[in-house]
Amino acid sequence: MEVDKLIDRTLAKHRESGILLHRPYPPLGLPSVRSRLGGLPTLPEGIEWPYGRSPYDRKAVPLHFLAQIDCAELPPIDARMPEEGMLFFFARDDEEQVWGYGGAPHDDGRVIYARGVADDQGVRTPPAGLLPIRDRGVGFDPVLPKKAGPSVHLSWPLIAMEFDTWPDSSTLARPLGYAYDDRLERLRTASF
Repeated sequence: MEVDKLIDRTLAKHRESGILLHRPYPPLGLPSVRSRLGGLPTLPEGIEWPYGRSPYDRKAVPLHFLAQIDCAELPPIDARMPEEGMLFFFARDDEEQVWGYGGAPHDDGRVIYARGVADDQGVRTPPAGLLPIRDRGVGFDPVLPKKAGPSVHLSWPLIAMEFDTWPDSSTLARPLGYAYDDRLERLRTASF
């Protein structure tokens, strides 16, 4: 029973609030949200679409839009988090997402924070030259092998939800064994 008490104290000491960005399926009957994966960004006109560098020839290439998170939709778990504005995530997604070879970190991805994004802000069309996702045009469709794949990810709403987090046993100074791992798995599942 001493191990159970130690596990209880450890879990209580290390519990933190986190944010789960949930991609519901099916995406029906959801509240109206501006946070999403894919589609086209509501990037304000005063902010340039980010470019990176191709690892092959070092030429400038537009980065793929991955997601946008409306900070007003996030649960207020930390006073340091912004309560307004939008985070836009871009990355080079024309290959296997193996980044960081021979260039600067911003060659492969960017996160842009825009303080004021109007509710009626329209979507931004990507620049010319946006490569097909993950295939560099080498045949996306098995039936039509010469057809290039899409350059824009499918749009999917994200619902931000607060949940509890705890550290993995490998990060603890004193390993607590399988009993900790079992309890942790049950707590994480219940939190989700």
